[in-house]
Amino acid sequence: MFFLLVTGGGGTNDNGDPYTVSGLNLSAAESILYRTNAVYLFPSAQYADWRTACINAAADLYGATSNEIAQVENAWYAVGIGAASSICSTPLSPTAFSIHSASARLLWNGVPAAASYKFQYKEQSAPDWTLISNVTGPFYFISGLTPKTNYKFRVRSVCGRVRKVHLPPS
Repeated sequence: MFFLLVTGGGGTNDNGDPYTVSGLNLSAAESILYRTNAVYLFPSAQYADWRTACINAAADLYGATSNEIAQVENAWYAVGIGAASSICSTPLSPTAFSIHSASARLLWNGVPAAASYKFQYKEQSAPDWTLISNVTGPFYFISGLTPKTNYKFRVRSVCGRVRKVHLPPS
């Protein structure tokens, strides 16, 4: 659970359930586990108690609807304890790759509770965004870009906040 909370990952757990965890980083994961141990755990705690304690610690540190809580829930779900997060949070780590003169692929960490995503792009200096709704997976292929032009991209879950990524000129 701690490894996934730090680094993230996806796959299928021993219960046969698919999972996705967006890693928080070592500092955030350490803070959550430290607070869990210092404030919430008790000597007879079971794994389910430990999960609840981690969720409470994440809420104390980052807020009741934070991505950190969602990832704690997802990390425990990945090891077969509890349910996946139902928090519809911000998609994380948008990355542009396979950049060509007029196209690019974008990939981001999926949000398990998101039904779809809204993807927007524009030339860096343009005032208006082009919106593509109902993107069903955590990726998008965009074509028709102007060569040697900087673009801005942003993506959000249907109920999340916006997370931006910048693509250098191709």
